[in-house]
Amino acid sequence: MTQTEQGWHFVLMLSSVGNAAADQPPTPPQDSSQGVIAQAIRLWLRDCEEGFVAP
Repeated sequence: MTQTEQGWHFVLMLSSVGNAAADQPPTPPQDSSQGVIAQAIRLWLRDCEEGFVAP
């Protein structure tokens, strides 16, 4: 997220999914900006801007 003169805006979301074994590196992050969590964040930001939810 980034703050602008118009308020907060969703920019990019990266996620790493799965359980890595102790001797393995974690999976590389992938763009999840269109996933359900990102959609929920966008809705929350919209509701905050409209005054329905306290930030």
